[in-house]
Amino acid sequence: MTLRLKTALLIMLTFALLFTGMIVTAYRVLNEGFLRIEEDFSFQSSQRLHAGIESLEDVLRSLSGDWAHWDDTYDFVLTADPSYVEENLTALSLANLNLNLVVILDTEGSIVFGTGFDLEEQAKMDLPSGIQRYIESGDPLVTHDPDDPDSCHTGVLALKEKVAIVASRPILDNHMEGPSRGVLIFGFYLDHVLVGRLESALRHPLHFQPVQETTLDPFHQDVLRRLTRKNLSHVSDFTPDHLQGYTLINDIEGEPALLARYTLPRDIYREGRRSVQILATWMLLSGIAFGLVVFAVLHRFVLSRIARIAHGAEAIRKNPGMAASIETEGRDEIAALGHSLNGMLDAIRDSHLRLASEKEQLSVTLRSIGDGVIATDAEGRIRLMNRVAEWFIGRTEADAAGQLLSDAVNLFDERTRDLLANPVAPFLEAPASAAPSRQVILVPHSGEERLIELRGAAVLDEAGRPTGVVLVFRDITESRRIAEDRLQANKLESLGVLAGGIAHDFNNILTAITANISMARINMEQTDEFEEYLASAEQAAMDATGLTHQLLTFAKGGEPVKRLMNLHELIRESATLAARGRPAKCECDIADSLWPAHVDDGQIRQVLHNLVINAADAMPTGGVIRVSAHNAERGHSPADTPTICISVEDQGTGIPDAHRDRIFDPYFTTKQKGSGLGLATTYSIVRKHDGYIQLQSTSGKGSRFEVYLPAAPDESPAHTGRSDKIVRGTGRILVVDDQADILKVVSSVLKRAGYTTTTTEEGSEAVNEYLDAYHSGQPFDAVLMDLTIPGGMGGLETLAKMRDIDPDVRAIVASGYSNDPVLADFKRHGFRAALVKPFGSAELSAIVRQVIDSTE
Repeated sequence: MTLRLKTALLIMLTFALLFTGMIVTAYRVLNEGFLRIEEDFSFQSSQRLHAGIESLEDVLRSLSGDWAHWDDTYDFVLTADPSYVEENLTALSLANLNLNLVVILDTEGSIVFGTGFDLEEQAKMDLPSGIQRYIESGDPLVTHDPDDPDSCHTGVLALKEKVAIVASRPILDNHMEGPSRGVLIFGFYLDHVLVGRLESALRHPLHFQPVQETTLDPFHQDVLRRLTRKNLSHVSDFTPDHLQGYTLINDIEGEPALLARYTLPRDIYREGRRSVQILATWMLLSGIAFGLVVFAVLHRFVLSRIARIAHGAEAIRKNPGMAASIETEGRDEIAALGHSLNGMLDAIRDSHLRLASEKEQLSVTLRSIGDGVIATDAEGRIRLMNRVAEWFIGRTEADAAGQLLSDAVNLFDERTRDLLANPVAPFLEAPASAAPSRQVILVPHSGEERLIELRGAAVLDEAGRPTGVVLVFRDITESRRIAEDRLQANKLESLGVLAGGIAHDFNNILTAITANISMARINMEQTDEFEEYLASAEQAAMDATGLTHQLLTFAKGGEPVKRLMNLHELIRESATLAARGRPAKCECDIADSLWPAHVDDGQIRQVLHNLVINAADAMPTGGVIRVSAHNAERGHSPADTPTICISVEDQGTGIPDAHRDRIFDPYFTTKQKGSGLGLATTYSIVRKHDGYIQLQSTSGKGSRFEVYLPAAPDESPAHTGRSDKIVRGTGRILVVDDQADILKVVSSVLKRAGYTTTTTEEGSEAVNEYLDAYHSGQPFDAVLMDLTIPGGMGGLETLAKMRDIDPDVRAIVASGYSNDPVLADFKRHGFRAALVKPFGSAELSAIVRQVIDSTE
């Protein structure tokens, strides 16, 4: 593409961008201005509509004043003389007055006379059925100030059959004196005749729609909400051809009665678009003319001179031996460019003189970089290498120069372990723009085997033929080991997530099993035989939780979910299970007076499991693993607090002094197949329990790990035996769980305990149920919700939305993940209590009763 064409395209692109920006800006500015004018016009139409309705009210106000302050009307309220109606309220009289509604009330609010009137049929008709609610005692329509004889109330009545504009006055004598004997009401029906009069005043089509209609479509419902919520006088909606204006007309009580819509043509908008089109045409023509002038000037003073310089440079390129220079004229930047090119030609003549010194500088650079560099000829003979390469192959450059690379060092394919006979061949055949690499194993004649990333590029002559290869050696042995360790850790983490999910689902199943068995024991006839069978089945199901504890222990993660417990059986069972199937024998010595402690059952089992496994691995041919636990009094432990000490001692070879400072580091291991995560995980768990771990090891005599955990000598663990008694209570309970079996059995238990339950399988549905109950005046007394709901809103998010509705919501969290951090500190997350699956009927009913009765 020539410079002339590029310049023309640049001018056109610049003009296009400027033209587009100016048109868009002009369109937005003018369009917004016209929209504001249309909005003002719509507002004025709304005001004219309200003024038209007020004028109708003025007519009614005047008519009602003449009739309400008339002695005949004043007497009629007392006598109910039919002659008054026959002479004054005939069909002809009502037609002349254009009245559709006449109601005369006495002081008790009873109708003395009332009639409707059809102006088209010229016939009287019954009063609309909906008028009765507007003439009740205390309604603004019939309540007047006794101190104001000229009191008058006007407004709109939203009746069932019709909409009426009415005026109400107290009935007084000719002198406008009282006392008032009742109320006179005159009214116009808002029929098509009256709407036609309003359209004439408004000069636009008009439509009224009562807002009480259940057929109000969603669009008009939204318009009504905008008018009422933001207290607007009108709302405008635009289409390309028309403007739809909406305004709200309230009834005499100030409540929304009518949604009025008026349609206006968008003449202003169309005129604005025409103005923008004219402006765009003028700007387009002006821009084209301006662009042509700019291009002509640039071609005369810039482009043609640059073309002459380019032709001169091309002539020199074709004949490099000629001692000519590029002709220049003028004193501007283009002339300076010509002088610069002439200077470049002089510099090229001097460049060859510097090549020799630069070659030496290159050699120095190669020797200073951190990777090994070897340069060979096309046959693979070593010509140059730096100090790092000398260290790799174990020979100096002087010794290896002239030798084949394959003779100087052994390189093997990483995957096949085949010897590479000619390592430089792949790089000679690779394209000049590519820098291929491969991983190889380097084995020098003396030294350890190393994994090397080998990169290379061919050196080409002027004809593009390869004359040699430059090879770069980078040691990736350590980085590969780190990557493999990280991959192993990721696999363990993924397996842990799977184990946690299995444990969660299994706990859900166990919850349904144990609760159903518990309900069966309660409801069935009590016989010793069946009771024994069910009790045994229930105990077996609860014993199965040991499996889920092991799975959750493997899954790890999260803060410990602590509870006060005695550790005798936990230590014995964990140690025995870990040593099972190994040549080493496990012996336990646990003090009977061992203090209780606040611990996470699953995590402490994992600590013992890791320590016992390590001890067993230290004695591959067998031996004795001694596991002991005793109390450590104040002053006998580094923390100077009551603690218990759990020790695991083996009879292995011990841990070398060089490794003792690193045994708790992640990924550090002396085992051939170990991950290096066991002791690191153990250290993390103990620290999260506010404890510490220390090592005593003697080379050749074994190792002893001591774990110190804070004890609670003054506290007693709660009774862990299972109770069959359901704690009864009353109230409404909302149960949220994605498992239908759990919903069914939990609902049955709570109903048995005396509660009314509502169940949902998803959090958003539960929020809607809670909102409906809260606004109905019958809120739920407690909510039992599952923490994890696959594919739906879980417990934390559900509770947050419920607390927006009711800050005092009483929520109980339940989960099959007993190691979930939320269970460890449920109060901080807004819950009142926590249930770990599986749970029994008695435990469930007791927790629900406790939460409902709490005063927090």
